[in-house]
Amino acid sequence: NLGCPVKKVVKKGCGAALLRDPAYLENFLYTIKKGIRLPLTVKMRTGWNEEELTVHECVKAAYNSGCEWVAIHGRTRAQGYEGKANWGLMAEVKEEAKIPIIGNGDIRSAEQAKKRLQESKVDAVMIGRGALRNPGIFNECIGLSNDSSCLKIIHRYRNSLSEHYDTRFSLILLRKFSAWLAFGNKGAAKFRKSMFECITTAEVMEKVEEFFQ
Repeated sequence: NLGCPVKKVVKKGCGAALLRDPAYLENFLYTIKKGIRLPLTVKMRTGWNEEELTVHECVKAAYNSGCEWVAIHGRTRAQGYEGKANWGLMAEVKEEAKIPIIGNGDIRSAEQAKKRLQESKVDAVMIGRGALRNPGIFNECIGLSNDSSCLKIIHRYRNSLSEHYDTRFSLILLRKFSAWLAFGNKGAAKFRKSMFECITTAEVMEKVEEFFQ
């Protein structure tokens, strides 16, 4: 993950900080590639900031080190998740790349996904936060109906969490996911705040039932 913008991560020279030195990055990735039998893939940002847009050089480094493909989030580390993803730059990278490129950033609908694929010519798109707001987006992208309500999705998610995680971690994930699903709905800000005040799964589900009914 060469895209993490978190301060405590980049302070250690990890995450997006690795994009500042493409030569070092190439050696770093090559060393990893030599030590594993699995395919090596990377996700990166367009650079550290607007003055250090190193994505072209870093994609070359990934190719030279034997990576299978590169996913690019179209923002710099300095942007975090602010502003808009630079799909024009990703299109430029794709045009000269010798490795499959996956584009990422600001895709919140099937229409946007198709448009980005057509305009940028990337090999695929990756959807992150857009899927948290609309888990049915993948069905929509392949022409299937998105007929599951938010309430049904949250119930399924809660049941899945209980099968795989302990109570504490399940609660953390359930609160976070429910808060994401509220985006775009009236009263979403108040609902998200209430989620992180809940201390039991029962409390979460009570507020979920009330909000999404």
